[in-house]
Amino acid sequence: MEPGRGAGPGPGPGLWRCGRRLLWAASLLCVLLDLQLPGLLASGQAEIENHLEMGRKLLAAGQLAEALSHYHSAVEGDPKNYLTYYKRATIYLAMGKFRSALPDLSKAIELKPDFLAARLQRGSILLKQGNTEQAKQDFEAVLQSDPSHKEAQSQLARLTELEVSMQEARAAYQRTDYAGAIRILERAVEISPWAPEAKELRAECYLLLGDYGKAILDLKPTTKLRADNRAAFLKLSQLYYGLGEHEEALAQVRECLKLDQDDKACFAHYKQVKKLSKQLESAEEHIQAQRYEEAIDKYKAAMKTESQVEVYIIRAKARICHCLSKSKRPQEAIDVCTEAHQRDPRNIFILRDRAEAYILNEEFQRGGKVWLCTSASPRPPASSRRPKSAVPSLRQTPAASAPPGTAQPHGARPGRGRPPSLPGGTEPLPSKPVRRQRWAPAGFQAGGGNDQHAHPTPPPGNRSHVPEPSGCRSSSSKTPASPRFVSAWT
Repeated sequence: MEPGRGAGPGPGPGLWRCGRRLLWAASLLCVLLDLQLPGLLASGQAEIENHLEMGRKLLAAGQLAEALSHYHSAVEGDPKNYLTYYKRATIYLAMGKFRSALPDLSKAIELKPDFLAARLQRGSILLKQGNTEQAKQDFEAVLQSDPSHKEAQSQLARLTELEVSMQEARAAYQRTDYAGAIRILERAVEISPWAPEAKELRAECYLLLGDYGKAILDLKPTTKLRADNRAAFLKLSQLYYGLGEHEEALAQVRECLKLDQDDKACFAHYKQVKKLSKQLESAEEHIQAQRYEEAIDKYKAAMKTESQVEVYIIRAKARICHCLSKSKRPQEAIDVCTEAHQRDPRNIFILRDRAEAYILNEEFQRGGKVWLCTSASPRPPASSRRPKSAVPSLRQTPAASAPPGTAQPHGARPGRGRPPSLPGGTEPLPSKPVRRQRWAPAGFQAGGGNDQHAHPTPPPGNRSHVPEPSGCRSSSSKTPASPRFVSAWT
């Protein structure tokens, strides 16, 4: 009996016809798919092969970014192909992105566990990162499949050497043999250049030995080797700050705050560095504009802001010395310059400013002596020296070389305002007879009376034959004091 013709409830004729039509449409769709599917699959596979081929050619040409985009398309087109993941990992390694290569290598191993090339490559990356446990698993898996695999054997030996080196370095550090720990860590860093632990331990040893430059070189890479290494950014900032490089210190502590704006240690250090940097920059702007009083006030404020780190105190006093000399306050300048010179005996700019102050104070003998100390320093660049035609010549003093009774040249007669001799029996050769001469450094003229025609000494030049005058070196110290660091960075 046909549906809908018998007694009792049941679907109507319309619903029955609709069901037959849907069944017919589904059967037709299946037939079409059976006909088109091979062509669609072939087209997709051809596109994937095209991406792989283009990626290979671009990789050979060194166009890594373009090659990577093609490998991305190949992975998206065939996410079950282990080779596409492996090839994309090689691109990442060529670009130096070892972190991005690890997931692709792991995916390739997941899809094909006996893929030895991927295991060996992943183990090598893990070894360079210092992850010895996981690297050992990969190397041992390779040796289980191929016991004679030479590269896996070599890498496993390097891994064992790394573990021993780190143990010995930590033991040397514990017994305060920092130099010995550094020697051991050289090999550890060579085996695992991407491991932050070895570099951090070596940086700590350099810090304890006082070699802050090498400590900075080791700490800088660790900021990128760890995902959130705020401690390294803070320590770098404190090191730069203690060395007097406040601008670089500010840049490093800002990187710390980018990772976490609420980091209390970084924020407290940032406020200190920012305040001091602003004061020092403002002081230098005042000096450039010849507003010396305002510059002095800023440097005094900077010494109040930072009273513990010696390098900033020396810098502030040296610049105050310069400002006082330029603002014609000789006695104050002499006092401040003398204190600054005792703190930093090798700073020739302090000696230059003190010499100017002595000349302004009409203490020409002391000013000339200080000027001679500065002229004994290394010769300035050729671009900053006078031409030879402007440099007066030096000759042997007749009084020191000629026998008694020998006539002396004009302008060098005793008792007639003769300039004092330079050390070693040399003296300036006057260009013309001058009465009432007074000796003064080149570029300076003393005021008052006949001193307007004071004869200048030669500017700094090749003075290898002129011995250093006595009293040039500071009696308090022969070398500048090493910078003192705030205790927070330790």
